[in-house]
This record gives sequence, C-alpha cells and structure tokens, in this order.
Amino acid sequence: MFDPHFFLDLDRYTAAIFGLVGVLATVLVLLLRRQRTSDSGDAQMRERMQAHQQAELAFAGATEAAMSDLKSSVEGLATCLANLELRMRTVDQRQRKFDDMAVQFSRRRGFDEAVQLVRDGIPPTDVARRCGVPLAEAELLQRIHQQVNAH
Repeated sequence: MFDPHFFLDLDRYTAAIFGLVGVLATVLVLLLRRQRTSDSGDAQMRERMQAHQQAELAFAGATEAAMSDLKSSVEGLATCLANLELRMRTVDQRQRKFDDMAVQFSRRRGFDEAVQLVRDGIPPTDVARRCGVPLAEAELLQRIHQQVNAH
C-alpha cells in the first residue's frame, strides 16, 4: 500500500516546483530591476529634456533682449549721426559766411589803406601792389582824390 518511492518522486516534483518557482522569482526580480532602471532612466531623460527646454527658453529670452538692445543702440546711433550731420552743415555754413566776411574785411582794409596811400601821394601802381587792389581801382581813387582836392 505504501510506496516508498512516493516521497522520492514527490521530492523530485517538489524540487522541480521549487526550482521553477526560484527561476520565476529570479526572472521577476530581474524584470522589476529593469523596470526601475527604465523608470529612473525615463525620469532622468524627462529631467534632461525639461532642463534643455528651460535653457532654450532662457536663450531665446536673452537673444530677444540682446536684439532689442541692439535695435535701441542702432536707433541711438542714427539719431546721433543725424544730429552730427546737421551740426556739420551749420558749421560749414558759418565757415563760408566767416570766409566771405574775412574777404570783405580784407578788401575793405585794402581799400581803406589804398585811400590813405593815395592821400599820401603814392602812385597808383604802388598802391595796387601794396594793397592788393586792381590798378584800375587805384587809378580811380587817385582821380577822385584829385577832384575832391581841386574843388
């Protein structure tokens, strides 16, 4: 009735079951570790992506601010250049006016000196040479002086 090999066979079955359970437990542990590694890798990847997106946003903001500053600087330079051009035109006009006045003053001074030299009896050729007036003007001054003194 009682088979002594029953326990031996049962032990083989039990050992096989325990072995199979052990293999399944090992596979389950490996799968859980892989899942954790995958989850932590995914979390790290998400963190990296978020950091990258934040860096891109910061770069875009900094670029926009730099472009705005550059635009303001260019506008300021354009205004300065326009003002400088206006000042240069004003200086140029004043310089021309000054040059004209200097020429007129020089002519007037030369003319005044020519009148004085004619009054002193200096010949018209010497008056023209010394004062820088045309000879015809020096001769005319001499005739006018002679007519005034004749009357």
